[in-house]
Amino acid sequence: MLIRLILCLLIPGLENISAQEDTVIISNGIVSRSYLVRRIDSITFFFPPVAVEDNLNNTPVPLFRVSNSYPNPFNPETKITCFIPAASNITATIYDINGSLVKNIYSGEISAGEHTFIWNGNNSGGTKAASGVYFFNISYNDKSYSHKILLVK
Repeated sequence: MLIRLILCLLIPGLENISAQEDTVIISNGIVSRSYLVRRIDSITFFFPPVAVEDNLNNTPVPLFRVSNSYPNPFNPETKITCFIPAASNITATIYDINGSLVKNIYSGEISAGEHTFIWNGNNSGGTKAASGVYFFNISYNDKSYSHKILLVK
């Protein structure tokens, strides 16, 4: 299923201004639709085909998601929680501001459900990492998520 959510916000003023956000989720079984959106001043905007699938039983589809780390900034440790919709191989890693690998937190098969990863501020050698900006990265199937975290001492 491919779903594109277009959220429009009309801002009052001399004219209506439309701001949009676009979210894409890809899966199987798509049905294509086209949407035509027209502003009040009659200028026409055409949005490309958007695939929509009817969910007759209104059951929400579980999605891969990652929550923000807490606490952030942190010392001595931070936690990152994610939801994995199906058992899969994942990697959870920490990189420094230069893109160098600091620590591999987890790599391997993981069950479906909510999981919490903890980084204690140590590098792969077991010594404390320096204060600074780091990036938590989690890869699941063909998806990847990165989040900036700040270690302070």
